[in-house]
Amino acid sequence: MHMPMDTSQLSSRTKMRAMQPAAGSIMRFTATRGQLIPFHQENSRLRCDSRKCRYGNRKWRRGLNSLWKSAILYCHSGASACWRLKGALMKVSEKDQGWFESERSLGEVGDRIFLETRHRILTGVYRPGQKISSQGIAAAFEISLDLANQIMNALSDHGYVHERRGDEVRVIAWTDDEFADMLTTCRDLLELMLSKTSDRLDEETIRTLEQSMDIDLSKDITPDVFEAFHIRWWIFFHTLLYTIEVRSFRKMMLTGAPPSFRRRMFTALDEAGLRSMHSDVQATIPAIRSKDQAKLKALVAHQWTRFTPILAAENSRYNDLADDGEVDYEDRSLPPRPVFRNQTDTRPMFHMGCREPLSWAEYQAMIQ
Repeated sequence: MHMPMDTSQLSSRTKMRAMQPAAGSIMRFTATRGQLIPFHQENSRLRCDSRKCRYGNRKWRRGLNSLWKSAILYCHSGASACWRLKGALMKVSEKDQGWFESERSLGEVGDRIFLETRHRILTGVYRPGQKISSQGIAAAFEISLDLANQIMNALSDHGYVHERRGDEVRVIAWTDDEFADMLTTCRDLLELMLSKTSDRLDEETIRTLEQSMDIDLSKDITPDVFEAFHIRWWIFFHTLLYTIEVRSFRKMMLTGAPPSFRRRMFTALDEAGLRSMHSDVQATIPAIRSKDQAKLKALVAHQWTRFTPILAAENSRYNDLADDGEVDYEDRSLPPRPVFRNQTDTRPMFHMGCREPLSWAEYQAMIQ
């Protein structure tokens, strides 16, 4: 039996070091709330024996490809659920910089095709469950197969596609239960991040947080303002992520709350919802300054209580579009709202946006 690591006396690097069980083995554990259980394994299975864990009687088959991939399972026994986070195979340099290589620019053509494909997924032009292939992308856009594969990798790392088989993937689709778990995971990650960073921020970092939220949402939220707020929201939390000693926590955020999920949240909200989100994020700054953990937790809870029904309903409407065929590569439309919404819907329209910068400095350079 594999017992969980006691991480309380370990360094950050040691906490993240993976253990390697026998291939195909079942890793059994009984975790207490908050314990990190790292492992490296292809096709391993996990079982949580905690009686309080609602996934306690469920085995997870790690359906990974031939590459070794790292994962961390974070047990919330006695609370909500167990969730596991999967990261891509990383080189040492990638661990140090803390981002996926596919988050960097793919070049002018690659970025444009990535953004167009992302937008068609977010708007339902490419339907949940539909197949996309590297060869199909390469042929439709007259690009090399190598560049098409890079685009597919970026879409996969950002959570817009999954279930990769050879050069084919499927457009992401979350069941109602899976989406509810994603919301819980995202909330828990934000609470954890805020609790870990509130006593580690210096005044310069706090000023960066203030600058990132210095945006006026009092007027009509145009597509440009919508995109700017989304990027600023991500930069705000990106700044917090780098105050955590475990550098790969950022990658955990990208897998636990991927960009596809974040953008789905934003596009589901009306102007009042976006302004409420902005106000609550701004309110976290004085709470961070005063190290008011209760206030920080209350602000996150307020957001999730208000938005969860809206987001769940929007996910169900996406699922109504589900299709198991292949996307129409000839459809080059870029609608300003999801295709299932009518023309009188008052939620802000959005365009295909831009590649997300990886720092506040990158964002400032981008808008100059």
